[in-house]
Formats: sequence, C-alpha cells, structure tokens
Amino acid sequence: MSAQLQVLTDLTFEDQVSHGHWVVYFWSATCRPCAVVRPVIEDLAALHGASVRVGTVNVDTELRTAITNRVMGVPTVILFRDGLPVECLQTTYPPQVYHRLVQQHLLS
Repeated sequence: MSAQLQVLTDLTFEDQVSHGHWVVYFWSATCRPCAVVRPVIEDLAALHGASVRVGTVNVDTELRTAITNRVMGVPTVILFRDGLPVECLQTTYPPQVYHRLVQQHLLS
C-alpha cells in the first residue's frame, strides 16, 4: 500500500475526515473494478498529497462507515470537505475524471 493512503476504520473515520479535504476510496477485496481504480487513487495521493488526504475504507470490514456514507456499491470515491461529502463517484471512470474531481474542489 502506498504510504500516502490512510486506512480508515469505523473507529477513525469521523475524526480523521472531519478536517480538511479528503478523497475516500470505498472498496472490497472481492471487487474486480476496485483493482482497476486503486492505482488511480494511489496516483491521486502521490500527486495531491500536500493538498488533499486520501483514505481507503474496506466495506467488508468497515460496514458502519459504508452505510453511514450511503455507499451502495464499490468502487465508490467520495470527496469530503471538513467532514461533509462534496461529490461522489460510483463505479469506474477514466483516470482523468478522478483527477479533475480533486482539482475542481481544491480550487473552490
């Protein structure tokens, strides 16, 4: 796992995500599309790590966090600002969509 990615759990999620900009990647070990999205998320962390924190939530083990954030399927990527969800992408998209999402919200 990339050093820039932070593993978020049911116990740590609210406290961690409540401050600043976060990109949170909800995934499952049995999800094949998640394996396609993960390198893009790692790239986001490497490129924007100084401006936005990037976390991962395994929905198989952190079910409460997934339910609280209305994650209906994986992969799901939610951008949070000071604990509030700003934008959500469900399923897979081309890498530039994820990069554009982060850039748009960092500039606003």
